[in-house]
Amino acid sequence: MNYLKQIQSKLSENPNGITGKQFRELANLNTETSYLPNNFAEYQYCAGSSPQYRGYPCALWTLFHLLTVSQIQRGLLDICLCD
Repeated sequence: MNYLKQIQSKLSENPNGITGKQFRELANLNTETSYLPNNFAEYQYCAGSSPQYRGYPCALWTLFHLLTVSQIQRGLLDICLCD
């Protein structure tokens, strides 16, 4: 959270905006109390089961899952209410 507060503070000091190079330098901010973790984890569940299914972000896979499961649940509900 300190990292984001530091960036927001620096950006508010420049009301006319900053260049891309300045933003990159700002994004690389690394102090004792303000930094981004550098231990990036690769999420296996979002990688896809084979290369042709890779490349989608986790949010999109989650949306696909939500839509397919909700459609199945809705179909089962429709079947159960037909009595």
